[in-house]
Amino acid sequence: MTKSHKRTAIPADVRQRLWINAAGRCEFKGCGKPAGTDFLTGRKINVGELAHIVSDSPDGPRGDAARSKELAKDEANLMLACFDCHKRIDALQTIEDYPEALLLKWKLEHESRVSAIYGAEVGTVSLPVVMALPIGKHTPHIVKEHVTAAILKNSDYTVHPRNEHVVLNRPDLDVRDDDPDYWRTAERALSKWYQQVLEPKFSGTSPVEHLSIAAFAPIPLVMKLGALIGDKRPAHVLDLPNNKWLWRDDEAAKERADDWFDFEVPASLPRSIFVGISVSNHARDFEQMVGDIPVVHFSAKSPRRELIGSQINLDGFKRRFNDFLIRLNRAGAQELDLLPVTSLSAGLEVGRGLLQKTFNRVTVWDYQDGNWVKALNLIE
Repeated sequence: MTKSHKRTAIPADVRQRLWINAAGRCEFKGCGKPAGTDFLTGRKINVGELAHIVSDSPDGPRGDAARSKELAKDEANLMLACFDCHKRIDALQTIEDYPEALLLKWKLEHESRVSAIYGAEVGTVSLPVVMALPIGKHTPHIVKEHVTAAILKNSDYTVHPRNEHVVLNRPDLDVRDDDPDYWRTAERALSKWYQQVLEPKFSGTSPVEHLSIAAFAPIPLVMKLGALIGDKRPAHVLDLPNNKWLWRDDEAAKERADDWFDFEVPASLPRSIFVGISVSNHARDFEQMVGDIPVVHFSAKSPRRELIGSQINLDGFKRRFNDFLIRLNRAGAQELDLLPVTSLSAGLEVGRGLLQKTFNRVTVWDYQDGNWVKALNLIE
């Protein structure tokens, strides 16, 4: 405030409605701290303040000679803010950075988001499943709050995350990726984790009926997780952690994407074949390895890393790839060796789709430093 004055007392009913509409969180854009918890100690204590957008004094921040008194107790002119953000918007040095129109916009966005989350007539409750393992030198930094926000935003607030997160990370796997026995040990550890940690969630008095999967790991392990989970239980897949697990929101992300992918399956195939899967790039450098064994290709028309950008795109890929698997099986193929160059989300759905099929063996290979290395079996 530019002048000291006695602050207007805000009626209890106005205070209550504002706290409810803000869901007890700071309405400053990008903050969202809970206003009922001390940020440092974690103690339950009121650290929220009611901040005037147009000051209750003409001489205050964004004050107005004609409107300050009129709006002093108006709920539409008040924001719930933490100590820091209240000071931020009212400090003399920063008042000009926070004009009335901007603060009103942030208040509306925050309260509309809260209304969408809690006002949905029908909502799906989903268990967040996070797989966070290094890919080469790239170790993911997983923020659970990002996963929670992505589940809500990606589903347009129709899917709500359960309070718990089921997380598989490197300590759970207990194996180094430079270990010569890495793949066999990793496959065994992943299967054990699934059986002991995740699978029990599907039974009991409150069984999980929907999953939201955020996976960052080598493609063979992502596929194995998909194969263990299967496709009998509904699931949504999240995008990369560096995007805060958010899908894109452009025009291409709204397309069904089925016709983005091509394949040709001969009328007859031998029992064992190789399958090249080119989604994020072209599968290559396998000619000498496969010898006389046929290679059947499933390829994006324009392979690129960012091809699949939404759940809608991913569902289109899944439909097309499942059709491909059915045709392989009808042509006589019973044992598959997969050579995947896919996004993480597509890799997960490849694994999920395989469980329902009638293949006797599915082995996935990993492309490392210009060579294909046999990794693990998805179905044995």
